[in-house]
Amino acid sequence: MREKMIFFRSLILSFSMYSKLPMPFTKWEDGSLKYALMAFPIVGFVEAILFVLLIKILDFFDIEDLMRAVLITVFPIFYTGAIHIDGFMDTVDALSSNAEKEKKVQILKDSHVGAFAAIGIAIYLLLYTAFADKLDDFDKILIFALSFVENRCYSIYSLMTIENARGSGYAATFVSSGARTTTKIGIIVMYILSATATLYISLKMGLAVLAVQFLAFLYCRYMFKREFGGTTGDLSGFLLQIFELLVLFVLVLF
Repeated sequence: MREKMIFFRSLILSFSMYSKLPMPFTKWEDGSLKYALMAFPIVGFVEAILFVLLIKILDFFDIEDLMRAVLITVFPIFYTGAIHIDGFMDTVDALSSNAEKEKKVQILKDSHVGAFAAIGIAIYLLLYTAFADKLDDFDKILIFALSFVENRCYSIYSLMTIENARGSGYAATFVSSGARTTTKIGIIVMYILSATATLYISLKMGLAVLAVQFLAFLYCRYMFKREFGGTTGDLSGFLLQIFELLVLFVLVLF
């Protein structure tokens, strides 16, 4: 019973941190963080459900073309409170600095928005909207929605298997306070379930999406170590945003 309560508190904290859904107040305690990372893909699953619901509403009101694409683009931003977009922008700023690893990690913590971050997010949102405009098949919509779960599984796996470049911060706290073995097993199970559903919807598109996610993970893992000496919460957000864009791009090709 106690473990169920701890998991419930961890779930609330995960939703409070990584979504804008209203949640009851829960104290940030080591025990409450035990399963917070494992709950992260569940945040993605709820996002997937709400995303499909959004599509149904857009279809009901016959909202098409640019307006539909824009709403698809901004939905994840509103759902997450732009926390991952923030990580993407910080990472773009750091990578564009051409500084040493230690300096790049410091730039990730800088709250100021640099020119390269502004340019990077503008290009990102334009590409996202352009790809979203071609998301006109319901199978593609379902596969894209399921990617919210798979992407978060990769994000958590990267945090748990790559050394933290900063040694502090929310990501380091979540990892150090979490039940590592249980979390790894949990995200692997959730990934398998989501990937199986993706392949069931469309074997060809599913294989393409899963392959691109895996290759992108390998590249991000290599790049994080090379450029930053490890990973951070900001880099995890960058990974999520890149994955979303790549999945959209792959689906557009079919």
